[in-house]
Amino acid sequence: MNQIKAGAMRTVITGPIGLPLAGCRTDRYTTGKKEELYARAVVIEADETVALVTCDVLAVDEATVARIRQFAYEGCGIQPENILICATHTHTAMATVPIFNTVPDPAYMEFFVRAVAGAIVGAHAAMKPAKLTYGMAREDSISFNRRVILKDGTVIIGGLEDETPVDTIREIEGEIDPDIGVIGVKDESDQYIAVISNFSCHCDIVTGKEYSSDYPTYVERELNSMFQGDFPVLVLTGAAGDINHLNVMDPEAVASRSRYFDPLGQEHCAKFSKVLAAQMALGLCKATPMSAPRIAVSCDGFDADLRAPRESELSWAEEILKQDDVPLKEQITAKEIFRLQQMQKEEKIARLEIQLMRIGPVDIVAVPCEVFCEIGVALKKMCPGEITLVSTLTNGYDGYMITEKAYHNGGYEAQAAFSSKLSEHAGEELIKHVHARLTAG
Repeated sequence: MNQIKAGAMRTVITGPIGLPLAGCRTDRYTTGKKEELYARAVVIEADETVALVTCDVLAVDEATVARIRQFAYEGCGIQPENILICATHTHTAMATVPIFNTVPDPAYMEFFVRAVAGAIVGAHAAMKPAKLTYGMAREDSISFNRRVILKDGTVIIGGLEDETPVDTIREIEGEIDPDIGVIGVKDESDQYIAVISNFSCHCDIVTGKEYSSDYPTYVERELNSMFQGDFPVLVLTGAAGDINHLNVMDPEAVASRSRYFDPLGQEHCAKFSKVLAAQMALGLCKATPMSAPRIAVSCDGFDADLRAPRESELSWAEEILKQDDVPLKEQITAKEIFRLQQMQKEEKIARLEIQLMRIGPVDIVAVPCEVFCEIGVALKKMCPGEITLVSTLTNGYDGYMITEKAYHNGGYEAQAAFSSKLSEHAGEELIKHVHARLTAG
């Protein structure tokens, strides 16, 4: 029987006020702090030792992941390939990847790397005999597919346009994933050491120019209140590339929201998080104990083709950059198109790390992209575990992984850019790649 040990640590990674905020095609700099930002780490030891970490940032690129893993390995001996590092994708955190008009601050990045590695080392040092449980819950009322197709064929991000009258909407392009997978990590007295969870929704509810981890911290507070504890809650980012919290079919639900600011953002986030945390708690209360769980990890490279910008995109970008008075958002988009063109000429492919982790009856598929929901659901269906968690924006950052349908319909996620650099076939090829690995054992 495998003796299970586990430890957890939550450490602050908030940067100084004034750093650029990530995730928007505009210039935003922090003016304050709504709450701290955290790295949350759990280390689990059975026949293998693994670490899972969530970071309250938009994304973490491959080079940064490699440095964190190396520092953690030097600090506590966990093999680098056994460390999973997931970004929560909050849009109100310091820039940690060069995207759009933002560049990470070098001094902050040095702190970030060492703080996240320190959380892993601290969790390892805190290990003690532990028990694991696993469960599933479901919530289908708080997340919505954001790919909205209007009657004229235009594709918009639902809820982020100034006005989208319901009678102008033709259809919603895709689905949502209501499943919530949970792993409970408990000590021998049945007190939670940590909770690992997985849900598909963009982390962009609070908005504004103040630091906020968005719903992961709100959910953590709710669960700790329910279970009368003080334990880290890791929310692994599900396949949420085309999912957000805004119901465009309900005008009142989006009335206060602009693209980058919602005066009711904290209120909306609190309501969202109460519902999500309640379902997570239900999943934990009904969870099944893991009996002598085995742990296994494998990592390999997946070569995804880069897309080439369409001629129409290049022509548009060329015209935009000739003008002096166009909005900053359009200038940034035009530059991104030419950035992708250059990358496509030089590299042709993006090599993605795909990490498969098994903890007893739970499979975790880790992908370094903003994966569309339909792709995530397909990955879940093929995995042999009783529960599958698809952890996206994990172990790197390679932009959106969209469906072929989305590519042909167009819209923001399908527009040529560094953040939309992968071929429209990448998702389909990833599914085949993972299937082949699982079949090969």
